[in-house]
Amino acid sequence: MVIKQHNTDEGSFPLEVPDGFSGLRPFIEEKHPFAESVGRVLRGETALGERIQPLLHDLSQRALNGGLNALEPSAESFTAIYGFLRDRDLSDIDLGKDDLLFLTTTNLGDLLRRPIINTWVAGRLDRDIQVEEDPGNQIKELLLRIIKSSAWSKFIDSQGVLDHILEHHAEDNVFVDMAGLVTQVRAAIESGGNLSDLASSSNDAIRQWEERYLSGLSQYVDAAPSSAFLVVDHRALDESFKLSPALASEVLDRMMKLTVDYRNAYGALIDEEYEHQGHPLFKTEPGHAFGQSATLNGIYQSTIAVMKRKQSGRTLSLNRELSVLICEDNPAHMGIFAGREEVENWVMYSPHPECPDPVLYGPQPKNVGMTEANIEHLKREEETGIIRAAERAQQVIKFNVEHEGKPPDILVTDIELDGSMDGLELIRHLKEKYPEMIVYYSMTSNYRRYMDELAQRLNTFLADKTVRHGWDKDHLSLEGFVDQVNEDVL
Repeated sequence: MVIKQHNTDEGSFPLEVPDGFSGLRPFIEEKHPFAESVGRVLRGETALGERIQPLLHDLSQRALNGGLNALEPSAESFTAIYGFLRDRDLSDIDLGKDDLLFLTTTNLGDLLRRPIINTWVAGRLDRDIQVEEDPGNQIKELLLRIIKSSAWSKFIDSQGVLDHILEHHAEDNVFVDMAGLVTQVRAAIESGGNLSDLASSSNDAIRQWEERYLSGLSQYVDAAPSSAFLVVDHRALDESFKLSPALASEVLDRMMKLTVDYRNAYGALIDEEYEHQGHPLFKTEPGHAFGQSATLNGIYQSTIAVMKRKQSGRTLSLNRELSVLICEDNPAHMGIFAGREEVENWVMYSPHPECPDPVLYGPQPKNVGMTEANIEHLKREEETGIIRAAERAQQVIKFNVEHEGKPPDILVTDIELDGSMDGLELIRHLKEKYPEMIVYYSMTSNYRRYMDELAQRLNTFLADKTVRHGWDKDHLSLEGFVDQVNEDVL
């Protein structure tokens, strides 16, 4: 795959401004290689564009000064977008190439992308999965809530949006139980604690839920409002399994398979454009826009895998003592490795006590600074062997080697990470310095797309088998990882 830097001189917006869209003028005067596609959506000439015309008009009126392309997550933009999409069925829309280019290559599209695509996916899943009457309908609605709630993850880390949700929408289906959980998560973070503090809560239901299902998960509470959604998502899955484990497993499995089908069918529509333009034009890669299956798998693994291991009586064990460092920036995907502290011979590779404190890498919400709570959260996370950015992983390993003389035995890294360096570049740097390190890599929807690039950038390491194995996160589990390591080590 050849990624080209976007040439801002390519193309322009030869568009007519629709009546009442004065807020679009600064937006459409920008230069953009997919101007015609974007213009068709804005003028309502595509399936999606036609459906969201009222929303675009509403947003246009709210953005008269800065223009639509300058809109950011806020209580006001949330009110407009959530108010339009709430209880709206988009499943009958056949998303086309123009729609997806708009959603993935413009600032306005990026603002709308998760709310629209997740609403569309939830509607398709509801339509395509047929269940018997209760508890089937209850289970399906609980699991759909995970897709629906993650639609708003971009908004709730922005100042004031979460408080707006708690004040005005806490009783809405998708935000149910949010108020009580957010209050407790905030208190835990402010006191320097974590999810395990909920075990002492006076709320028996929350305490029992945490004790039964969240063993080893406390480090995944983010020092940001979005952690509240992660908690709610886990609880929704937990409640569905309490109703009927067999039926919940069946519905969840069907959901994961269907979301992969949607990704393969619709993400592929703009693969060619992505491979030619790449970043920074694309706000996300096409398949990632339809990456709901990895979120479902991460939440499933972290809430259910521990319970399944306890029920089966199986004790996971590495064949010999190995230190493991995980590079992953998505809290939901971190859950795939929940319970690793129970794996025999698994040593969590963490920073030396004198290592400099972590910092935030990559784009952060404008009004979220690096607070003491953020630092303490990242430090707790790193103590469990998880680092979010490649630059930080390099810093920790270098410091540890200088003070203790040893890099990790095993590196597990995602490809797309916080910061300016991706997982492939991290592998290359570390393997050149520490050739004996065993490396595994994981990806979400971009698994097949990265294969060619992986071969080009890591051909030497792949040839000598020191870069061992890659996983699509849709199928990665702690048990599977332990079994693979044992096979490789032998």
